[in-house]
Amino acid sequence: MGLAPLVAANAQRHATATATSVATVRAALERLDAAPVRLVAAGNLRLAHPDATLAELGALATPPVSKDTITSLLRRLVQLAERTH
Repeated sequence: MGLAPLVAANAQRHATATATSVATVRAALERLDAAPVRLVAAGNLRLAHPDATLAELGALATPPVSKDTITSLLRRLVQLAERTH
């Protein structure tokens, strides 16, 4: 067995996770009337760059942040939206 099936499966998992993330973030931003600027900025980065990895989103942030920070900001955005409605 070569690497091609593994690479294809990984690409499919990434595409599915990204699509889910974009939809979740979009819904969270639509539900919130107000949220901390950093959370909204992270959400907007995800929407503006739907194919970017978390590391790439972190590099695009101003100032740049780590992958873990972007993950945390997006998670907090979604949690805030869930608590609000």
